[in-house]
Amino acid sequence: MVDAPAGFQVIPLTLEEYRKQTEKGNLPALEAKKGVVVRDAEKIFE
Repeated sequence: MVDAPAGFQVIPLTLEEYRKQTEKGNLPALEAKKGVVVRDAEKIFE
């Protein structure tokens, strides 16, 4: 279990799932390379 601050949701991925998402150009997966992960539930980046 990951202890995240209120308002944050942790979504763990396997390495294979992560690679597939980066190949698709998934913004949160690409941002994870920088150490910043943003879940775009509001579709701001589309």
